[in-house]
Amino acid sequence: MQPRGYLDPIARRAIGYFRSGWAFLVPYVAIYFGYAGLKWPVNPGTASLAPSLLYIYWLLHAVHVVLAALALREWWRSAKVEGQRPQAEWIRRLLPWVGLALLFWIPGVYLEFPSDPWQHYARLNEWSWHELVTQHSYWKKSSYFLGYSLLGHAGPPITQLRWFDVYYTGCCLLLCWQYYRLARAVGLGEKAALLFVLLNTLTFGNNLFGFYRYYGMSSTVFAQLGTVALTRIVIETLQGRQEQGAGSTESGSRGWFSRLPPPVSRFLPSAGAIIALGVLIAGNHVQGLLISGAGVAAIVSWRLVAWRRSMIGWLALGAVLASVATVWWWPRHPLVDSNFVPEGWMTSWYAFQLFQPSSAGFQRAWVIIGAIGAVNLAAGAWLLLRNHVVGWLTLMPVLLLCLPCFALPFANALATSTEQEGGYIIAFHRVLFAIPVGLALAMLATTGLAHGGIRHVKSPQWLRHQTLTGGIAVALAAFLCLPAMGPGFNRTYNAVVQAPADLSMREPLRALGDAKARLKPEPRLTSSQGISFVADAFGWRKAIYPFKLSVYPPSNSINWAIDEFRFSLARKEPVVAFYPTPTSLVTPGSTIGRLSNHWTPYKVSFEYIYGPGVDVRLRATGSRKSTTPPGWWYFPN
Repeated sequence: MQPRGYLDPIARRAIGYFRSGWAFLVPYVAIYFGYAGLKWPVNPGTASLAPSLLYIYWLLHAVHVVLAALALREWWRSAKVEGQRPQAEWIRRLLPWVGLALLFWIPGVYLEFPSDPWQHYARLNEWSWHELVTQHSYWKKSSYFLGYSLLGHAGPPITQLRWFDVYYTGCCLLLCWQYYRLARAVGLGEKAALLFVLLNTLTFGNNLFGFYRYYGMSSTVFAQLGTVALTRIVIETLQGRQEQGAGSTESGSRGWFSRLPPPVSRFLPSAGAIIALGVLIAGNHVQGLLISGAGVAAIVSWRLVAWRRSMIGWLALGAVLASVATVWWWPRHPLVDSNFVPEGWMTSWYAFQLFQPSSAGFQRAWVIIGAIGAVNLAAGAWLLLRNHVVGWLTLMPVLLLCLPCFALPFANALATSTEQEGGYIIAFHRVLFAIPVGLALAMLATTGLAHGGIRHVKSPQWLRHQTLTGGIAVALAAFLCLPAMGPGFNRTYNAVVQAPADLSMREPLRALGDAKARLKPEPRLTSSQGISFVADAFGWRKAIYPFKLSVYPPSNSINWAIDEFRFSLARKEPVVAFYPTPTSLVTPGSTIGRLSNHWTPYKVSFEYIYGPGVDVRLRATGSRKSTTPPGWWYFPN
């Protein structure tokens, strides 16, 4: 028996701290919003006496590295004491996760222009020129500063993107870990849970975009991992299976709680974890709170029916009465009757329209559900009939959208959104992100249809293993045969594709990065709309037209940029213009843009085709064309 040191209690706690997959994120969020309230500086170099938030984050990184080292040392030593072979155990447990990490890391960050990840990239680098938290355009989403603290000083844009691949892989693995623990909490074994995680990775998403690939570097993934962790903790709490022992940080040892009345003794140990997760979710994306609510509603319904079967009738009656009262007395935003119902988003009785294929509501919901999601819903319905928790988790988001008592207040909230003229009703389908895609299929494959999909039966081990492996293998094989575009929405394509370098704007990004490093002080940049957005995304603060969407016809954007170049010359301001060489574009069009119908397939070409005409007009202003750095650069004489 090895002697124990004074750091051992800390090391044992650190194991649970990191094993949670989320607890170590909470200090960052708490400190971030503390700085926002106190109006303390974000970056060093200000006159404030308070340390910059960036320095505090770096300090937290260092603390976490030390704690991680202590935790690994304690785990290794514990494995030896228990007679295990640490090396073999290490390999056995890590090998599936290494394979999953390669699935994320090899394709890398998805930055095909003009996909939304470019905006996530821009939000991270925007922190480089702010002094206060609240000055950031998306300051309520804290994880962008976490990414900035890790990658904001990583060097030229191309180098930064290589490190982004590592950061993106880590974010995706954290979400996978939460889904894995959820699968274990509902009864799946280790192998079945890993297979579910793989199935979820390949099928979870929106349109043909995989959730992990498209949102892996955004705040959405942090909110989602918080919702999954919260759902799991509520399940374990209601089952009375809170983690105990010195290593747990999520519920801890029951201690004196066991002397309290049963309802209190069951929930109080988990209250701290639930509150902390609420902070983590709200501090990254408010939609996570709605998704969490759907999960909690599913779990409470499951436990009530398990407690007394007749509760299913009372729940149905309560939902009907609440819906009738909502339709009669709940105030309705004018857009609900003037837009949402006539346009097919909602039914005449104020539920979301999910069952009429020609309606706008059905089509919008289907881009998240997809073909595999529909099969998963069918599996969830089978489990729901047997009051399995996975059935409730799978069907509850759909049930909520069909109930006016939920749908009408939700539609009112979306109608008041300022993100889009006429309300943001198109975002209603995000509630469906609460569905753990593939979990119902994995549960049925494990337990078997013949036995009601509810519990392991007394059948030979080889038969259960064969059912599991064969069922999920067939599901994966069938999924790989589906088309990438609708109605199948096979997200495997997006999960593994590497976008061409020209469609990912790599050459303009390299040229812009080289120029920014050489040109001091930083001048104003005029260019086409997309190129200016790319410059803004990696931190060129004076890109004068940093927007993603093109103005049609695209020549309007060019005319505006040239006029701004002339104005800067007249004001004698430092200014440069950049237009990429047309011959550097070799890919005819975006396959994903064409299949998803999410953007114009030839949008990148709009950034290149006006080069020759621009060359003549800029030379007429008296500017000179330079070949260093590469590209079409124009500088005042």
